[in-house]
Amino acid sequence: MLTITESVLVRELALKWSKVGLQVVKELVVPIIDNIYYDNYLEGRDSIRIDLAAYDPHNDKIIFVEAENGLYLPHPQIYLPFCNELYVLCPEDLSSFRNEQMEWSRDEGIGIIEMTEDGEITTSLSASSRKIYPSVEAYVKARLFKKIEKERKKK
Repeated sequence: MLTITESVLVRELALKWSKVGLQVVKELVVPIIDNIYYDNYLEGRDSIRIDLAAYDPHNDKIIFVEAENGLYLPHPQIYLPFCNELYVLCPEDLSSFRNEQMEWSRDEGIGIIEMTEDGEITTSLSASSRKIYPSVEAYVKARLFKKIEKERKKK
């Protein structure tokens, strides 16, 4: 299995997606506000932090990406209520439990993006597109667009 840091994975995917017109930010924090949305996955949390958040203006979608060092999926469900599509990003994993993880991800609607040894980023499993509550969508978009604008001003 390829050894690569999560920050490199995120940086490379952000570059790739930016080139095709997605608006991308790294490390988006979304505070949990009970009267907007709450479920059992969020028990005891003040916020969620996603490694990469993107807005697809062509399809009006919020896409979240959680980077991992391998294809093991300990907690991505906490992000599902906050995005239209959710992906796990990791180095290409050809281990013995790959099929089990792919099946679990497919059942949960979570996509998988992998980086091969030669640095190519490929979507191994497409995420299911889901609707999110309008109030949650508006809240996440506001946080996302604010961070996009803040990072744009830094450049």
